[in-house]
Amino acid sequence: MCAERLIVVLLAGLATAAAMGQVVEPDAPVQCRTFDHAGAVYADAGHAGGGSAGPRTFPARVVDVTGINSVGVPGNAGNAVVSLLFAPGTKVWGHSAGATFSFFGGPANPGMGFRMRNSAGAQITVNYAPASSPSVINDPPTKVAPGGEITLHDGRLFIEFFEAVDDLANADGTWTSGTIGVLFEDSGECCVWDNGAYDQRTSIPSQDACTRQPPTNRVCVFAADDFYLEPPYVHRIDWLEAVFVVQNPAPAYNYDAPIGKVFVYKDCEGQPGMLVPGYESGFDLFLPRDGLVATLPGGSKVFRVVAPTADLFLDGGKAYWVSFVPTGVTSQGGSDIWYWGSAGSADGVTPPPYVKGSVPHVKQNDPANPWQIVCFDPAAGCGGCTDLNFCIRGERCKIIYDAADFRTFTGTPPPITALGARSINAGGITTQQARAADDVTVSPCETDLYPCLVEAYVWTNCVPPRAQLEIYETQCDPVGNFARPQDNRLFPVTGTINDTSRVDLGFSRPGPGGTTFRLFCFRFTEFSGFQFEAGKTYWISALATGGGTPTNDGYFAFREPRCPEDECYRTGNPGFARSNFDGTPTIYRNWLSTGLLPIAGAQEEDFAVRVAVRHAPPTVTSGALARCVADFDRSGQVTVSDIFAFLSEWFSGCP
Repeated sequence: MCAERLIVVLLAGLATAAAMGQVVEPDAPVQCRTFDHAGAVYADAGHAGGGSAGPRTFPARVVDVTGINSVGVPGNAGNAVVSLLFAPGTKVWGHSAGATFSFFGGPANPGMGFRMRNSAGAQITVNYAPASSPSVINDPPTKVAPGGEITLHDGRLFIEFFEAVDDLANADGTWTSGTIGVLFEDSGECCVWDNGAYDQRTSIPSQDACTRQPPTNRVCVFAADDFYLEPPYVHRIDWLEAVFVVQNPAPAYNYDAPIGKVFVYKDCEGQPGMLVPGYESGFDLFLPRDGLVATLPGGSKVFRVVAPTADLFLDGGKAYWVSFVPTGVTSQGGSDIWYWGSAGSADGVTPPPYVKGSVPHVKQNDPANPWQIVCFDPAAGCGGCTDLNFCIRGERCKIIYDAADFRTFTGTPPPITALGARSINAGGITTQQARAADDVTVSPCETDLYPCLVEAYVWTNCVPPRAQLEIYETQCDPVGNFARPQDNRLFPVTGTINDTSRVDLGFSRPGPGGTTFRLFCFRFTEFSGFQFEAGKTYWISALATGGGTPTNDGYFAFREPRCPEDECYRTGNPGFARSNFDGTPTIYRNWLSTGLLPIAGAQEEDFAVRVAVRHAPPTVTSGALARCVADFDRSGQVTVSDIFAFLSEWFSGCP
């Protein structure tokens, strides 16, 4: 067992103690809360309504513009900019306004407005021409022209408020009251996992206010619930969200600013195990500007909280646990208590007939304490077992090549050349270049395969540890009777493809000049629209990068056979390598099979790498949509010719 299993009976009668903020003792049961939603006042249009934990129920984000100054023309460094957070992939398609604007001083500006842009610079500009000062701006919800939408690939929108001319020598204009609206749409789906909407039945405290003063106001409880991801995919997680009920809420919170953390754990025997490697510090949890769901009788509030999780990839075929942990008000005198809402009840009263996976777990007083099973005992008044509400958005990426079982060692470290083949770009210096590559063949029955993730395992002593990716086409060697990489890389044609994240796997061995080689899993997720063609073989080269110093070095890790007694563990062609490095090992400028490298003990090897793909282009920032699946012949139209194109593929053996 990973941790002690303990049934914790949640007694509704102890809710009063929680409301008083008493310090939770090690043997005290976690106290659930049932809030009265009768007479709740739900948020106005533009907010998540109805107590739902999933997609927004209104397609507008309302921004209070009271007191925002505009200084000069678009791009003026003095202009006020408001940044908003949405689900990645959200499309902004319109705007609205109901506000008052005043000019001060002179000359009177001929116009003003605001500009919405994404991180890539695509933008929507909204201009107004007030006839007098003050001027009332009443702009009903308005769509932009077709094709003028912008897509928020990373979920971030920046709104700049401007005037039509620069008049820095004079007092500028001010939005004196009112709001503007951002009209948007997102996927509206929990397309990776939906644990259910908040059912208004009960809730569990989950809050890291462990050091808040005075001690009677401390809350130190961490709750988690599980989810399962299906094989044979790797799942890119973009976005997590949940609904919390907050007792004694602060008069105001900093919207779209971090208000806690979200942690993701591996499952271990039906409860949270270790944190997912590479993400031990968790992800920032935000309270979005449209996060208010409802105000309850007595003053408690219902909030939706969100966590963007860029570059989080989780393997399918496994269970995981997610823990939403708001901090609330951490300053002196803070007294808000955050309760994670339940899910699964059909009527908000009756316990759900089942739970998805395991029941929620909690740990108290110290994050290092063991996890405990939470069982809601109906006899104690808490209404039976439950799930906790949360939603996971992202995409599934199909694994087409999996050789991620890297070689390791125990005891005395072997030579680095027994663990991998040299592969490095040392500061662009010609005499410190080496490449190692392995082949991946795309099925002839596939179409439109775009890289989603490449994971490569590389030994490097460079500080900081970084890596690059290169892709080569295959060719038959003009002299030998074998296939190998072409001499010139296919992708990228110019520039570099750099890793987007990395995980230190905890293996090390001494390197030259007092350095240390460490083994990293480097992840590559940005491929600039590169596409794998069906029926072709490609060579993937992962290389360490560092400055051009004599000791900087890197090695593409060899694959370790899953069954050491199996002599046929290699996949396809052996790995190939070439090197311009002076000294040991000897220079080998032409591609050589790993079995022919001028290294003692050389044998044919594969390299440790994994490739996952998507069947449509990644989301783009111009507002374009992914190709329609029914448009089988990719003509841009859905017609009867698509049926014949599909049948042609079918009868050729490629269903």
